[in-house]
Amino acid sequence: MLDPIAFGRFTVVRRLGKGNFSRAYLCDDPDLKSPVVVKLFNPECAVSRYPPEVWRYRFLEEARLLARLDHPNIIRVKGFGRLEDATPYYVMPFMPSNLAKRLGRDTADPSRIEELPPDKRPRRLPPSVGIPLLRQALQGLSALHSLGIVHRDIKPRNFLLEGDILKLSDFTMVKTPGRNLTHTRGWMGTEDYISPEQRKGAKYVDERTDIYSLGVIAYRMLTGMLPKGVTKPVDAVNSEVNGQLSAWVAACLSADRDGRPKDAEEALAQLNHAACGETPGRTDEPVR
Repeated sequence: MLDPIAFGRFTVVRRLGKGNFSRAYLCDDPDLKSPVVVKLFNPECAVSRYPPEVWRYRFLEEARLLARLDHPNIIRVKGFGRLEDATPYYVMPFMPSNLAKRLGRDTADPSRIEELPPDKRPRRLPPSVGIPLLRQALQGLSALHSLGIVHRDIKPRNFLLEGDILKLSDFTMVKTPGRNLTHTRGWMGTEDYISPEQRKGAKYVDERTDIYSLGVIAYRMLTGMLPKGVTKPVDAVNSEVNGQLSAWVAACLSADRDGRPKDAEEALAQLNHAACGETPGRTDEPVR
């Protein structure tokens, strides 16, 4: 299928990216004179053991869920439509960046950092910058968990940024109460960010799965590295981080899900307690 010229009144400026089951386009809204993003379902998707019909259904459910949610840290749906061949799409506000761009490229091997272009090298954030972003992430996630919804794909790319404002996006893989489209022994998510139980299958997944993934983001954000294998505590890598915050990250990363906060609301309360006493930090730092 060729890229469309327009989605209703929205005119395509350029394609932003292509995923396994959707494409994103930067478009112009001629009425409001503002940029928007149109997310178009990819009918040619073939991911894992699930047919395109499953992903189409998930795509439609994602649009409906986002249209219902009204939270400052969750991206909103501004409109919905279909192409002439009935391929669905929905419209969102344009956010110019995401957390993945802010943090640079992921790596678990320090020896590989020098091979990356300087602007792609992993960066860590000072606590004074990272903690407010983590708070916003947990506030958005808490809105989901309060409805019994598990995101299942918490990673830096799915947190959109405009300045210091963060919004959670990409709800294609959510697990909702009473509805399971995933094979019991199948799993969804992104390899570097999924929890140990998520690898076992969908039936093991609950809110604590998202907390683990956010713990990976927190470790990555405050150290510049992914927590692979035997990892040092955050405060042993970054001297700006206090012991309480380091312990909070470790709890979120507990291999035993019973050792983690039970949901985003509890994780946020514990983060606020752990963050007490943090001192102002410097600007984003490259990993050495």
